[in-house]
Amino acid sequence: MPNRSYLVGTNSSNAGDGYDADQDVLAAATSVIPLLWFSIFDESDVQYVSDGDRRMPSLVTSTEVALRRLKERQTAIKRALPDNVKQFTAWKKLIAKAPHKFVKVDGSEVWSLSPEEYESSLLPAVRWFSSNDAGDLKALESLSQTQSETVRRSIRFPWHSKHDLHGVQWVREVPWDEENDEQPPARHSTSGPVPTMLKSISPEALEKYPLLHEFWDNHWLSRCGQPLPPEISPGLHKDLINALFATRSWAWPKSLIVMQKWFAWITENLASDPAAYYRERRAELEPVVSKIYFQRFEPKLPRETEKYKLDGLGSAVYSDMIHLILERELAAKGMQSDLFARVWSVYQSGHLPYGWEGDSPEGRVLAY
Repeated sequence: MPNRSYLVGTNSSNAGDGYDADQDVLAAATSVIPLLWFSIFDESDVQYVSDGDRRMPSLVTSTEVALRRLKERQTAIKRALPDNVKQFTAWKKLIAKAPHKFVKVDGSEVWSLSPEEYESSLLPAVRWFSSNDAGDLKALESLSQTQSETVRRSIRFPWHSKHDLHGVQWVREVPWDEENDEQPPARHSTSGPVPTMLKSISPEALEKYPLLHEFWDNHWLSRCGQPLPPEISPGLHKDLINALFATRSWAWPKSLIVMQKWFAWITENLASDPAAYYRERRAELEPVVSKIYFQRFEPKLPRETEKYKLDGLGSAVYSDMIHLILERELAAKGMQSDLFARVWSVYQSGHLPYGWEGDSPEGRVLAY
């Protein structure tokens, strides 16, 4: 399972005190500490919590002080986030409506990924909102996995999703639309700012695989449970949990198609070793599409999925992304295949593909 961070409402000023995960989590994120979480703290709010032989830095402040800091800093924050003013307004509402005396960050799961980096970056990341120091900014970008640029000597953050800025809903109501980001992102260009999660792949590959931008911008699972387009079959599954299990199980039959039909065509037309050809493409793409999955798809899953053993779901979903890219690449060279194009059309519609109905290629994708 992914490593999450939690913004927690509490009535204790002690960062090490426990909390009710079913009641007190104001927002959550995956693998990062969202940028705006740092905006309500300063250096005096750092506390150290024992974790075995180590002491993990944590953050806690009073709700009153958090609101005061947001008021004092809001002009500078809006200047730094010109494309995300709506997200900042929603963030202020979240803190204002928190029915707790204190707010803290539980970043223990993110800390466990790289304790040294987390410990060295937390204090300067908090400090940046008052220091504007370049080193502090680097720490902030590292922990929040955001990206800034300098515009007329001022630091600006290009458009980022709500996940990157203030996190997503966990157990409490939130003052933003969970289905859609308040301001849709402009289409990304390889000549302009690139989302942080895409920075781990080369600009040449981004030019070669423009679908990566579509994966990033897609509204995953946004229409699950709603009526399906006529070209998609509802199948038997009437709830998301069973559909997710079926999605995971469908990964292997799709892989067989790749290994049997695609490998035969590759051998005849492109390469004598189709497995090596496939491994090379997958090795290039898997690091970035897996991150897109954890940042863009996984946060959309309902919290109750945590109690089910859905190991392998991520691999199934990002394998669909990889195979769509390769299917388009091979189709441009003459191979006949549209399976993953049809699977992608389901993801684009906000639904979840989980199987196939009928004979290929005349059948239909099953989806929830």
